[in-house]
Amino acid sequence: MQVKVLQRVERMDASGNQVWLEATYMPVFAEGSSKVIGVLKIATDITNRQNSIEQVADDLKQMSAGLM
Repeated sequence: MQVKVLQRVERMDASGNQVWLEATYMPVFAEGSSKVIGVLKIATDITNRQNSIEQVADDLKQMSAGLM
């Protein structure tokens, strides 16, 4: 059984800057068993992507406000 959880989280780095991470959590099973013995976490910095998404959303809001 393979279960995977994907989560986007906002954090602060050591300098106090906002950082967005996309984290994937996967169980680690004992060999030949369904017993979970750990969790593997892989995190990717998606700060640039998230900032771009937010900028496009803001631009669309401004454009739609200009049409009214």
